[in-house]
Amino acid sequence: MHARIEPLLAALSVEIAGTRTELAMARELLAERESTLEEYRLRMLMAETPLADRDLHRAALIRDRARAEVDRLELALATLRDEERRLAEGPA
Repeated sequence: MHARIEPLLAALSVEIAGTRTELAMARELLAERESTLEEYRLRMLMAETPLADRDLHRAALIRDRARAEVDRLELALATLRDEERRLAEGPA
């Protein structure tokens, strides 16, 4: 049984590393989107025009998508780690 688990753990380790990398990139993108959103908020406060309002709304939607991707990757990573722990512990 142990021989079957090792390849699974190795594969999970690779998948976890890949997901961590994706998550780090997604977090960087989210930080950029947050910064952009803040810029558009300031523009909206200063300009108070329909165009500025539209740009703010678009920036918020883009930020929300980036946040959703970070959330998705965090959940995926937690699931992978749980699976790794379960396999490492062996049969209950």
